This record gives sequence, structure tokens and C-alpha cells, in this order.
Amino acid sequence: MKVSPISNSREPDLLFVKTENKHYLEEQRLAGVADLVVEVVSAESVKRDNEDKFAEYEAAGVQEYWIIDPRPEQLRAEFWLLDENGQYQSMPVHEKIDHSTVLPGFWLNTEWLWDTERYPALAAFAEIAGLDFRFYWSAIAPVVSLFADGFVALGFFFVFLVFRENSYTSATIEVAENQQVITTGPYIVVRHPMYAGAFVLLLFTPLALGSSMALPFALPLIAVIVVRLREEEEFLLTNLAGYAEYRTQVRARLVPFIW
Repeated sequence: MKVSPISNSREPDLLFVKTENKHYLEEQRLAGVADLVVEVVSAESVKRDNEDKFAEYEAAGVQEYWIIDPRPEQLRAEFWLLDENGQYQSMPVHEKIDHSTVLPGFWLNTEWLWDTERYPALAAFAEIAGLDFRFYWSAIAPVVSLFADGFVALGFFFVFLVFRENSYTSATIEVAENQQVITTGPYIVVRHPMYAGAFVLLLFTPLALGSSMALPFALPLIAVIVVRLREEEEFLLTNLAGYAEYRTQVRARLVPFIW
């Protein structure tokens, strides 16, 4: 996103553009100002998201700026709306649900993001899907579930390709001795294909199970993927030789042509 002709380009974690402003969309960037920007804070981006981007988005005229901080010691969300004087004002949140002003019908329940003590996201994800199937809460057509089954299989296949291609795959963020940048197989498409496979699985598993009610519980799990991905990017840039060059060759982090 390029907020002005002389400003640096920004890559927000999420951005939304109203239909009437879609002319800003170009093949590789948004040549203008998004209507709503969401940034997910990581340990390395605290100042950047809360101060630098806050001031830049405010000056550029981004109507809404949402800051999500899922770090265990924080677990907070801030929602800012540009007033008539061009300054951000905190938006009221009713019953922990924020409703966008510039995008009617778009809302976020912050309880879904991190209330792990009362609502463990992964457990809720499975339990709600099972209850939904048992009591027929959702009216999911069998053809939709079959369609989703195909994407679930695709997600698992993508994960399989990662393990086949990258012997350095690990559950922890680390760089092994003599580790090299992998630029073949699924790494040609996105920089983090393991997370891409998990992203597809989280999105389509509820529908594959015949449950639309479980879909919202995928959101906090996807947020975890985004946070971990950003932390891994920062770590690899600093500690893995050749990763910076690879980053310029493969632009997509998680979803091709989107992010």
C-alpha cells in the first residue's frame, strides 16, 4: 500500500478497500489509501505498529486502524477511527464486539482471539463442529462438504510437499547448522507453505464437517499463524543467509497475490 506518491510502501497484515475505492487496486500494490487497516503486533513490531504506522496512517487518511496484540502478556485490541479533524479517536466496543464504521456489517469479537482459558480455540473448533453435526444446527449441503473435502485434501498435500522438500522443517523457530534457503517445490509459490497448508485446513475443515457454526473459531487459530509467521520472518532475515534475497524473489508470504 502506497499512501502517498512520496511515502514508503507499506505491507499491512490486512487491509480492506470499499467498492468505490477499488480503482486504487493495481496488480502488485494498492496505489492509494485503504479504508481499514489491521496490524497484528509481534515482539519486533511494537513501536512500528503502535507509533510509526499509527502516525503514518492517521496523516494519510486511513479511516480505521485496528491494532491486534496477541502476545501473552498483552492480549489487547485497539480500534481507531479518523475524526473530522483528521485525528484518530478510540472507537467504543460494545460487549467486546467492535463494529466497523466505514465497512458496514464487518465486525470482530475480540473474545475469539485470545480467551483461551474459557474458550480454548482448538477445542472449541472441534467441539462446536461435532455438536453442530449431531444436532443439525447448520444446513450445509452435501455438495458443499464434498467441495470443502477437496480443499482439506489439498491442504494436507501441501503440508506433505513441505516435509518432502524441506528437511529442516521444525516445530520451533530456529536455524539448524548448515541450513540453506529452500527455493523449490511449494516454496516457489509462497515463503511459508506449511502455514499456507494449515490456513487452508482451518478455513475448509468446518465446512467439510458440515458445520458453518465452527467457522468463527478458526479465526483465532489463523491469527496465531499470522503472528508466528511474522516472528519467523524477522528471525530468518537476521539468522539465515540468503533469506533476504529469497524474500525479494517470492513476494507472497501466505496466500499468493494477496499476502
